[in-house]
Amino acid sequence: MQVPRSLVECLLWNSLQFPDRGALLDVGPDAHNPAQTWLTWPEIAHTVFLLTQWLADQQLGPQSLVVTILPNSTEWIALDLACHASGVIHAPIDPRYPEALRSSLLDLVQPNLVVHADTCRLLSVSGRTWPAISSTQLGLEIANQKSTSIPDSVESLADFHFGYLTNGAEDETATILFTSGTTDSPKGVMLSHRNLLSNAQGKLHAMPQFSTDRRVNFLPFTHSYARTCELSTWLVTGGELILSRRMENVVALSQKYSPTLINGVPLFFDALRTDSACNPNSISIHNYLGGAIRQLASGGAALTSDTATFFDRAQLPILVGYGLTEASPVVCSNFSTDGRTDNVGPAIPGVKIRVDCEGELYVSGSGVMQGYFGNTTATSNAIIDNELRTGDLAEIDSTGRVRLLGRIRDTIILSSGVKIAPYQVEKSLKSISGIEDAVVVGEGWERCAAIVVVSSALWNQLLNCQSHQRPEILTHFQRSLDTLPKYANPTAWVIRKLPFSHNPNLINHKGAPRREMIRLQYESSMRESIRSGIPSLILDADG
Repeated sequence: MQVPRSLVECLLWNSLQFPDRGALLDVGPDAHNPAQTWLTWPEIAHTVFLLTQWLADQQLGPQSLVVTILPNSTEWIALDLACHASGVIHAPIDPRYPEALRSSLLDLVQPNLVVHADTCRLLSVSGRTWPAISSTQLGLEIANQKSTSIPDSVESLADFHFGYLTNGAEDETATILFTSGTTDSPKGVMLSHRNLLSNAQGKLHAMPQFSTDRRVNFLPFTHSYARTCELSTWLVTGGELILSRRMENVVALSQKYSPTLINGVPLFFDALRTDSACNPNSISIHNYLGGAIRQLASGGAALTSDTATFFDRAQLPILVGYGLTEASPVVCSNFSTDGRTDNVGPAIPGVKIRVDCEGELYVSGSGVMQGYFGNTTATSNAIIDNELRTGDLAEIDSTGRVRLLGRIRDTIILSSGVKIAPYQVEKSLKSISGIEDAVVVGEGWERCAAIVVVSSALWNQLLNCQSHQRPEILTHFQRSLDTLPKYANPTAWVIRKLPFSHNPNLINHKGAPRREMIRLQYESSMRESIRSGIPSLILDADG
């Protein structure tokens, strides 16, 4: 196979190379009664071709814009590839987004067509209406098209797509992925065919996958992590993909289908650690996940030390990396042979990185976005001299490995003007035995505060000790942070029994704590300690 120029070329190659092999199993929302039929690569290509014909019948061609508001599904994948095949820009919106956010994103991109789930409401902030079709109706229209044999469909799709790829089309916009970026206002990140393909290939260099691999997916393709590290890498390597749709179904599907690969977020791996420990059969985590796992990967936020240690001891180290949507998204990745979680690894092939004098990480290379849709000001602020400003503070060691130190915008400025990098304090807190997670707050306050999640053993110790003994434990915490500047040592402390994920309002969709929401929840109870400077310790059993 010559070097592919698009993900559709990868689909076509797999159709020729593995014509009879199952490639995709969409189990639907019910893991206990999953679909039993695997789609082959040629069958997927057949559906893609029918959708490509349908798009052409709707007068949707190169640089038209189609929005989908659908969960991960066979339809999502086929429509995405049909858009790629014909040069239509695919802008997927996460169906879990609130209605108001979905509406503002529609107004931002002003699509030529919206394909939506049957239960989805389409509203517009501006009052506009968009041409729309439900996925059910689209399926009926495709079924009514003139029948074409599967081999003929593959050949016709190849002719159609190769015709589009002439004249450098691989550098045209393939998709728009939505991100809040460094502000709370949504932005559409424009990524080309070259962006998507090169980033997947770079990730595969760090974490190889093969045509013999089987993956269970639950992360949404509307976000760049799964878009590249699961969907695109599956297309490049020609393996097998099982669509779970729900995180809660992954274990049941793993025990049924024995996958070799699972990508997740820290929230998922924390739950796995807890659930497997409660398993009455006391089977190993390896067997709990079907017995064939060879690679676990996590992204979106930092793993807790307890979870990382648990999987290390089970000889299933979780590989971590780093990226952002504006970089397609992978920037750095640990290698499949090292299992490191104390850093995010070196830059992947095709990516160059540097840290400026202020400690901010800059990225350049083939994965850097084309820009923000309809927002030249934001684009010029993000890309300077062909380098992407990440907004992340980092350090690069002598081997090229990157350690993240926090977000520039997360820097806490106390009322005295003193600046605190919360990531550094939180990292030190999580190194204390018994502390599983931590968030530091204090913007505009006289002093900073810490909200920590503790192990059940430490919680019981705090609950059962005499009230006069609690200050001793607090002093132990503070002494453990003696290497930090005095102003970075929290004065007020909240000890949580339950993880932040127990309250959905306190975490984002990746499972990472939302600092501002946590600050708001505890501000009133910590106010007196912050003002007086007298250390305090509050136990929160309910979260």
